[in-house]
Amino acid sequence: MLKQLTPLKKQLQNNGFLVIEILISGLILTASIAASMYLFRIGYESLSRAQDSNMISAKMPEIIDFLKNADLAETKTSVDMGDDVILTWRATPIRQGKPSLIINPIKDYSLTLYRIEFGVTYNRLGREYTLNVLRY
Repeated sequence: MLKQLTPLKKQLQNNGFLVIEILISGLILTASIAASMYLFRIGYESLSRAQDSNMISAKMPEIIDFLKNADLAETKTSVDMGDDVILTWRATPIRQGKPSLIINPIKDYSLTLYRIEFGVTYNRLGREYTLNVLRY
């Protein structure tokens, strides 16, 4: 009779261990799901920032051409460059003068060097730049 109770005793001990195994596996599963959700969120945010940076970089040649041809008498202006890219710029005359060597005496030449400080914003990303432009 004692021999018959021994397997029953082992069987009861194994059932208790099975519950602990289930709890540990559930904890591991929950931790892995939480980690993968965190990684997806971080990846999405990084991709969004990269797209914003690419949009600003793609608009930069257009912005430079716009600033070279803009009326620099306006001291501070904000312009929508399309695709929700906003350009805010401020022009400051650094130096003004006339050339010492006059090529055509009939025309009056005047040279002005401007420092243009401009910022480009798209969604949450904003960048600041400085550009010098010579006007005659």
